[in-house]
Amino acid sequence: MSLHRCQLCDPPKHKTIDILKEDYIKTEKKQYYHIDCYKKYLIKKGKSEEEIISTINFIQDIMQCEKKIEQDKDRLFVWMMNYYSVEVISTFIFKKISDIVAGRSCLIKKCISYEELLDIYKIMGNYLNKNALKKNFTDIDSRMHYDLAVVINNYNKYREYKDKQQDNNIQVKEIEKQINNQKVSENVIKNRISNNQEYNLNDNLNDFLL
Repeated sequence: MSLHRCQLCDPPKHKTIDILKEDYIKTEKKQYYHIDCYKKYLIKKGKSEEEIISTINFIQDIMQCEKKIEQDKDRLFVWMMNYYSVEVISTFIFKKISDIVAGRSCLIKKCISYEELLDIYKIMGNYLNKNALKKNFTDIDSRMHYDLAVVINNYNKYREYKDKQQDNNIQVKEIEKQINNQKVSENVIKNRISNNQEYNLNDNLNDFLL
């Protein structure tokens, strides 16, 4: 159970908001409110009904994004613990990855999300294992740091792959639309699909990997 204090209705040291079971509002100042309590708070501030709805929707959108980021982070670190057979991720590696996600890393001058990092790790997993056999790492952190650098160095190739994949998905949707509109014959559709060679990352590992 994870309880938090409602800034409006809970007395000091009393917590009634169960974030696992009910809807709530968490403000930019990390203050928690029951939904109805936050509406009352905004009414006292002189907000109109339209402004209240807009404000709550805006905050909930931010909360949803923050929740997804936390879920993606958890998925990445759970995958890494399984992959490297460790019980915890060291503070050193944790900080390196956090800096990459926040855009503070000296390894790359852009932000890379937890979701993207996990995707690249999964794609490169077999390669990283084979590559590790050629190295003499002193400890698991040394290997994890080396692998992380390899993953980051291949980020641009990964983005090319994802962009090409997205373009192909758009083309397929356009073909489906044309089918539904009966604008092209079935034979033409089959020819266009067969000629549309999707970029396959696994077929391009020699180019993708260092």
